[in-house]
Amino acid sequence: MHESSIALSLLAELEDVASRASRPVKAVEIIVGALNVIDTDALVNAFKAAARDAFPRIEVRIVREPARLRCRSCGHEWVMEPGDVEELVKNHPRLGTLLHLDADTALPYIKCPRCGSSEVEALAGARIRLGRVEFA
Repeated sequence: MHESSIALSLLAELEDVASRASRPVKAVEIIVGALNVIDTDALVNAFKAAARDAFPRIEVRIVREPARLRCRSCGHEWVMEPGDVEELVKNHPRLGTLLHLDADTALPYIKCPRCGSSEVEALAGARIRLGRVEFA
């Protein structure tokens, strides 16, 4: 399961943060960019299972980050919310599987709302990363 490998990567990063802080971790935010099509419940469960020994009572919060995009042709910038990405996947069914593996695969399917170009880059919302860490 892809969520398990993501959870292990995030856990390694959190362990490094906790080690440098020399303080126990109480809670962590995991920021999931809108261009990522993953099962957030599975991600939380995988994270908690992997963190059981190091952080037995950790609270995990998922924060959805909108995708901020820019057209390379005309320079227009806009935001796509998670619901917009779900609509894109409905229109291109294979895209859901691809987005599960790599958020950047959505970019050729996204058209600039101003000029219609598919020369689009993600400025935000294409990653899964640690957010705020709360210490006990």
